[in-house]
Amino acid sequence: MTKAWKLVGPESLENKALLSVVPNDPRINDQWGLQSISSYQAWQYGTGSKNVVVAVIDSGIDLTNQDLKNNLWVNPGEIAGDGIDNENNGYIDDVNGWNFANNNNDVQDRYGHGTHVAGIIGAEGANGLGVTGINWNVSLMALKFMDDKGVGDTGGAIRAMDYIGMMKNTYGVNVVVANASWGGGTGFSNMLYGAINRLNDSGVVLTVAAGNSGSDNNITLRYPSCYDSDNIISVGALSKYDGVSLVGFSNYGASTVDLAAPGSMILSTIPYNNYGYLSGTSMAAPMVAGAVALLKSIKSSLTVSEVKAAIFGSVDKIPELFGKVATGGKLNVGAAMANVLGVPYDENILPTGAITSQNLRNISGWAKDLNFPNSSIHVKLIIDGADSGSIWTGVGGSFAFNLGGLTIGKHVISVEARDSQTGSWTSVASSKVTIPPPIVRVGYLRLDRVAGWAFSERSGASPVLVRIVINGRVVTGQWANLYRPALIPVVGSARHGFNIPLNRFWFHKGANDMKIVIYDPISRQVSIAWERVINR
Repeated sequence: MTKAWKLVGPESLENKALLSVVPNDPRINDQWGLQSISSYQAWQYGTGSKNVVVAVIDSGIDLTNQDLKNNLWVNPGEIAGDGIDNENNGYIDDVNGWNFANNNNDVQDRYGHGTHVAGIIGAEGANGLGVTGINWNVSLMALKFMDDKGVGDTGGAIRAMDYIGMMKNTYGVNVVVANASWGGGTGFSNMLYGAINRLNDSGVVLTVAAGNSGSDNNITLRYPSCYDSDNIISVGALSKYDGVSLVGFSNYGASTVDLAAPGSMILSTIPYNNYGYLSGTSMAAPMVAGAVALLKSIKSSLTVSEVKAAIFGSVDKIPELFGKVATGGKLNVGAAMANVLGVPYDENILPTGAITSQNLRNISGWAKDLNFPNSSIHVKLIIDGADSGSIWTGVGGSFAFNLGGLTIGKHVISVEARDSQTGSWTSVASSKVTIPPPIVRVGYLRLDRVAGWAFSERSGASPVLVRIVINGRVVTGQWANLYRPALIPVVGSARHGFNIPLNRFWFHKGANDMKIVIYDPISRQVSIAWERVINR
């Protein structure tokens, strides 16, 4: 039996150019869905595992995307490119999955939908690039059953599901969940129903988009969302604008749609190494698939029914969803993780942050209260255990402190942030710094003149004050800001030279103690940098 399946999501792409629970991916603040489902809380317990495989039954995956390539599933039984079915599973070079639309191993996504879905589940986290998925680490199996126009048939979907069962049961591939962000038709297929039930027998959860008709699935059954298979989780889409209501296009159903997840203006990966926003229940379903994978990464023994119980029993109950979805709530992956681990779930996360730049004069970084991720918070600088001033964070949680008058020697630096809910302070970042003494090099010394250069790494380009002390008495001084080209390869600046006239009568007959004392205007510290015995 064949049937044309259209993608549930839109058909055009809009391009948009700690153990911290906040990865350093630069676009994470644009991923509102991660905050909505309490991903930050979930990441305190785990961030995923390469041993967990998620099958993406869709239009393929962009194999070259910088945020996906390291999280692609790699078939351990295949030798790439040798043209041989190495593990004798009936598929030649199924290295990252299989193309069931064209019956070959080309799973490259040229339509965009599958890549977007894959990024929601498992864009690599904490790699300093783009976005992050619900799983920072995971293995994404690309099962392409739709062509480059986003059209596939029931037969391709069935073959993809049976491939999953074969690879899990015969070859030991740990596929825990398959995502089906497609469908919406009203025709019941016994063959597809059977394939889904075989996935259930294999212990594989199937997350399914509820559909984008804005209609009640209780009245008009839509498939595969409305099959009564025990492993199906049907997902409606939440609106970005309030985060608690279903978006207007989302299907609903008091008994046929299980829960809601973010599905409006979702930022994720798209082909050609790019990122873009899409909306649809297609985007909501992989949120739940990602949650399933995250749960299985911390407790591999979970059965399909236990996974569903953990997710359904941990939703945020929302009045706007009562009568719209069976659980009356939206996905809360943080609460589900705590549920599985049997630990109390605390929605309040302690502030977190990091030091991103530091030298001997300044320190900067970011700090956030993830319960209020878009709000400024109070941070303070602690030096050697002493409070050294506080400020409010700026854009993106940024902060910058001047290290002030650090004395020569070793210091411990830490930044504390104030919890917006409790008012308590907690350390979010720390480091150490060693302030070296000033350096003096004397190139010329007679009783009538001393010349050389003086430099304080603490002051950097700022000149230091050179004072000449003879037999315990300050006799003269000069700012070390004369031009001296030879300094360039040494300290990076030419303006640290001095050339100071001396009076021979400052020296008495015999041995004289001569010191060069440096005043650092940044730290306001005076230190002896050079000392000699001079005979007259």
